[in-house]
Amino acid sequence: MIKETALKYMGYTNQELDEGFLELLDACVEEVKEVAHFKATYVINEVEKPFTLKKYGIEIASQDLIQALDTCQEVAIVACTLGMAIDQRIRYYNATDMQKAIVFDAVASAYVEYCCNRYEDEVFGVHHSYRYAPGYGDIPLALNQDIYKLMNLHKKLGLSLDASSLFVPMKSMTGFVGLQMDKQEKSCGRCKQKPHCGFLKRGTTCYKKN
Repeated sequence: MIKETALKYMGYTNQELDEGFLELLDACVEEVKEVAHFKATYVINEVEKPFTLKKYGIEIASQDLIQALDTCQEVAIVACTLGMAIDQRIRYYNATDMQKAIVFDAVASAYVEYCCNRYEDEVFGVHHSYRYAPGYGDIPLALNQDIYKLMNLHKKLGLSLDASSLFVPMKSMTGFVGLQMDKQEKSCGRCKQKPHCGFLKRGTTCYKKN
């Protein structure tokens, strides 16, 4: 799953890959697993309409989020990171081995998604929605600023934010997860990125089809 997702991030679909590249991919998967230090945390809030986190009084102007989580009474905000060592390794390979830097970066992105998905299933069970992150659709990326403060992510996960509302370490993310509902299956039908999706243009999807 990690390798398959990483290949999609790099733009590979059904191409036949040479043995040397596959060995590099396998090596990066093992190295990411060894170097990464996955940490995660969450808070649960009641939801009011329009989409407001009742506990914190934060109103989120996102029709996409309202539609996606319309049946939920509660929403969890999840935050996670792979830690700074991954960033340090990416910078090292950027300076010494560009091909490995590209592969390692894609694998790390796939790995943080994989770890966060497993974390959500372990904590919330199967009755939860897909994770909707700031920056997706019309969910403002600037929401990371509010989430960072209300969850005290500097203390809990060692994160910081840059001026563009992106996290440091890079392989860190937040997302909204609806609770007490049937677990959603990923599909392209309701995805707001569909009109300009790079995966669909390459004849694939960002998820594994059943």
